[in-house]
Amino acid sequence: MPNQEEKKENTHPLLLNKERKSRHEKEMKQMKWLKIGGITVFAIVILVLVFGAFYEYQYLPNKTIAKVQDKKITVKEFQEAVRYQRVNLISNYNYMAQLYQSFGMQMDEETKSQYETQLSEPYAGILGQQVYNTMVNQLILEYGAKAAGITVSDAEVDNEIQSMWGYYPNGTPTPRPSETPFANTPTVSEEQLKLLNYTETPTPTTEITDLTSLKESGPEANTPVVTDTPTLSPTATQTEVSSESPTPVLSPTPSLTPTTYTEEMFQNNFNRQFENNPYYSKEFFRKQVYYQLLEQKVRDMLAKDIEPEAEMVWARHILVSTEDEAKKVIERLNNGEDWNALAAEVSTDTSNNTKGGDLGWFMKGVMDPDFEKAAFEQEVGTYSKEPVKTQYGYHVIQVVGHEVRPLTSTDRSNAIDRAYKNWLENAKSNLKIETGSDWVDFVPVEPTLSDL
Repeated sequence: MPNQEEKKENTHPLLLNKERKSRHEKEMKQMKWLKIGGITVFAIVILVLVFGAFYEYQYLPNKTIAKVQDKKITVKEFQEAVRYQRVNLISNYNYMAQLYQSFGMQMDEETKSQYETQLSEPYAGILGQQVYNTMVNQLILEYGAKAAGITVSDAEVDNEIQSMWGYYPNGTPTPRPSETPFANTPTVSEEQLKLLNYTETPTPTTEITDLTSLKESGPEANTPVVTDTPTLSPTATQTEVSSESPTPVLSPTPSLTPTTYTEEMFQNNFNRQFENNPYYSKEFFRKQVYYQLLEQKVRDMLAKDIEPEAEMVWARHILVSTEDEAKKVIERLNNGEDWNALAAEVSTDTSNNTKGGDLGWFMKGVMDPDFEKAAFEQEVGTYSKEPVKTQYGYHVIQVVGHEVRPLTSTDRSNAIDRAYKNWLENAKSNLKIETGSDWVDFVPVEPTLSDL
């Protein structure tokens, strides 16, 4: 055991002070590192939050997902465009629902399902792709129009928006005369009728040529009952009608004082469109009106070069899946079988197989290129000697007519659509376009039907 002297030596005050000092220094170092660690962690957390906020509210919204020359499409613009499209779909749905309701009917399930499908989450990618393509085409349109010297001013955008809300500060515009209607003359020659071999519609065996014969047959023959109740004009109020005095008593129509539609009223109506509307801004809406006017000006320019008539072919076809099937159809026709019966039996084109496969008159640029080439080269009254292959299968074509005909309004509209599509493709070929698939990650699924 240690003696008393050793104990005293071990507990010397100086020795104790050194130990405490050493322990204290050690603790101070630990505290220092703990503080440094805490500050570091705090700084990292702050940096993560700042970076997250920057990424969420600054980087992502301004991330470029497409580029045409020096013009960009950002995530924010894309999402705004998708939401705008969804709002339009919901507005159309609500309008249709109100229209049905006004007639005391429920919207049919097919129509309802179409809107619900387009607004569903599984369909979001398809809607996003459509919006993405449209936005890229709008930038191409802008460059193409500029090259063609076509512009739209802010004043024109203002006027269009004002007209949307029924505000005309310079007076209601005088309606412009409509275009000269384009219509085909519905004439069918004897040769064509013989070729078509239509089944005659039975005619009634009796014919009423005079109302007196109906009157003579008595009430059993569904004679219409005509009452002596007088008809009143919309401005009249009938207060008394009797058999002795059939003349209605009219009350004066109160005059109405029109309310002047002021600019302030228009602005209030316009601004109301964007109140509590988190889906798109006024600036975005104006841009859409701008693109709409720009596209219309380009279409008007292209329409001037479209002739009022065009070379057309009237054709019928029988469509089958394989070349061997098509050859058998030709063989059966060679053996004298009826075209209409054969089309109804074997043609896979269910849109017209019960009508002899009749496609009507069509101009160039409408049908599949291979089908069109064969039809325009074939003589009237003949059918294909060899099957015509297209992406849809194998066709046997019969040409009923081939002539230059005036365009219908539908033909003209379709011709303008094709001309605009070709114009857009030509404009695209002169531009540097960068697209990708990043947009898929940013397709919004709001608003929904329950939001508006």
